[in-house]
Amino acid sequence: MKLLAFLHSCIFKYLHFLIFTLLLASCTGDKEVRAVLDRAERHLPEYPDSADAELQTLDPLLSPLKGDDKESVFGKSPFKGDLEGLSLYGLLRTMTDAMQGKGVTTDSLIRPSYIYYKERSGTDENLRRLGRSAFYLARFEASRDSTKRAEDLYREAIRCSEQVEDWRTCYMAYDHFANSIKWSNAELAILLRKKSLYIYNRCKDKPSNNVSILNSLSNDYLVAGFADSAFNCAEEAYQLSCDYQLEDMQFASLRALSNLYYETGNYQKALELAKQGMYGLNDKTRDASLFSLADCYLACDSLEQAKTTLLSIHSSDKKKRQVVFEELLQLAHVQKDYDAAMCYADSLEAATIDMFTNIQQTKDEYYQENLKKELYNMQLAQHKRQQAFMLWGAIILIVVISVFVVIIYHKNLKIACQKRVNAILLRRRDRAEHTKAINDQKQSFTERIVHLTDQILELQHRQQKEKMVNVQIQRQLQDMQNLLAEMILKGTTFMQKLDSYSPVPLTDEEWHQLEVIINQKRNNIIANICNDFPKISPFDLRICMLTVLALSNTEIGLVLEHSQSSIKKHKHYIKTAIFGVQDTNIDFESILFELYP
Repeated sequence: MKLLAFLHSCIFKYLHFLIFTLLLASCTGDKEVRAVLDRAERHLPEYPDSADAELQTLDPLLSPLKGDDKESVFGKSPFKGDLEGLSLYGLLRTMTDAMQGKGVTTDSLIRPSYIYYKERSGTDENLRRLGRSAFYLARFEASRDSTKRAEDLYREAIRCSEQVEDWRTCYMAYDHFANSIKWSNAELAILLRKKSLYIYNRCKDKPSNNVSILNSLSNDYLVAGFADSAFNCAEEAYQLSCDYQLEDMQFASLRALSNLYYETGNYQKALELAKQGMYGLNDKTRDASLFSLADCYLACDSLEQAKTTLLSIHSSDKKKRQVVFEELLQLAHVQKDYDAAMCYADSLEAATIDMFTNIQQTKDEYYQENLKKELYNMQLAQHKRQQAFMLWGAIILIVVISVFVVIIYHKNLKIACQKRVNAILLRRRDRAEHTKAINDQKQSFTERIVHLTDQILELQHRQQKEKMVNVQIQRQLQDMQNLLAEMILKGTTFMQKLDSYSPVPLTDEEWHQLEVIINQKRNNIIANICNDFPKISPFDLRICMLTVLALSNTEIGLVLEHSQSSIKKHKHYIKTAIFGVQDTNIDFESILFELYP
């Protein structure tokens, strides 16, 4: 017993430890962090500035995840191993930067998000986030000139967004998909752009997006050789931007029209529109617009204006700087300014070397980033293996505990069954001994009754032989008969007790004989009851007869084959319904012995 108690205490001790471990493993990130992410997701895409303000509260906590020395995210505040929260943060941060015009310049956040939702796309919510992750990752791949990979991701984004009816992501994916293939397959780009416009009309998003799609469609028509359609789309885009008072989009539409006129050979009109489109430039559109204006000046033979425009381009993009010096060198040769040409040639050589150096550095950074991603994936796989090991350990421990409990239960059940069998055997042995004693008493009573019967027969024979009436002999005979009746009654009582294990019911003849004997002994008590209460049933009358014989409820139940509680209820019924006695202080036996003395 001490060993069992010790094992029992150990099991419960380690069971509590196991439960605590499982609860600790199931904990997710901070609830406040998840609330911030939920608010930021609700703000997107209508209010990217508000979403950015929400996410900025998490950026200082995630600074170790953004540097070159990025370590494993597990155990880092604030997510503490919450992959779902970290993946959602990466998606929202990338979306917010892209909607604020910063573009998708890195995949350090969006690629893990895409991988996470790719593996868990069973729900509509995760499928919607998978479509968005695929769209922004495709934009990054397109910026890296990974056209094939970008096209596959755009198709996946379209499929997911259509399935969950995320129409904004859907039409933007169609639009950017068309951008990636417009030079290789202009006709397919036109179809994709039309599909984008059709879906845009279903969700009615920002008007500026509609203008942008129309300008892009105009460019696609121009590349495919449909000039009239290109002008129609560009003019419609300009009209929409004027209707909605979108100044930036008005200037962008003017620059798009300028490019159309330039490509169709109307250089003066292109120059006029390019000058008008120079207003409202931002850092993103300034260099391209200046390049277009310089081309218009060159086409109109305005060399000095073209030179001035090219010199005003101060792009940080090394490739654009190389193009600027190349055009300046050609312009210097046209103007026969050889000193300037030599200067531009040196600058072009330096810009070319710088550009190739930058390309090599970009490749090195790209390889380094891929190496970091591989390390991250290895750490993620190791974490999954640890989780699987803990899960299997918990399962094995639970199985061992269950087997131990089942063994103890079966052992206790076997002991209980053995005790029950021993108790049954003991009761059977006591019953056999009791039956043997009762049989001996039955034999003794039978012998006494036979002896008395022989005496009565002898007296009767003597009376018949002498043929004389003798009062003394008749009294003696009567006394013997009364004694015989008492012996029979006592024998009947004893027989009922004797048959407690296997009661034998009396026949109607035996009941009649018993009634005659009771009437002789108790002044016709049964006959008086029948006369006074004619509605009494034979069963109730038999209960009265056995009560007169001083039998208990148990003994009466054995004779009449009823339970003790049933006999008790019948007595109460006879007392109240037949005899009419309601007093609870008067019992059934008192009525029989006092009412019929």
